[in-house]
Amino acid sequence: MDWEHCPDTFGYVRFERCAPQENVNRYYILAWQPTLFGTGAVVRQFGRKGQSQRMLFNEFPTLDAACPFMRAAIRARLRHNYHLVAADTGH
Repeated sequence: MDWEHCPDTFGYVRFERCAPQENVNRYYILAWQPTLFGTGAVVRQFGRKGQSQRMLFNEFPTLDAACPFMRAAIRARLRHNYHLVAADTGH
């Protein structure tokens, strides 16, 4: 999948990292959501599967403005051995 360009219809991507020998069973979801104020927010939800989760929001005026932030987050997950398991990117 090409992470250099954000599609106009980006919805979400879900990554998982499972390494039983290291007791690792984590997930990371990155989504684009419209806000009530005509802007949008990058929503990041992550944690250990089956336990409490964290959710963070970063507001951006447009999807294009959020694209570098999302691209950096995706690269970081891939660098940390996460694997793409689901996506709604409009492709």
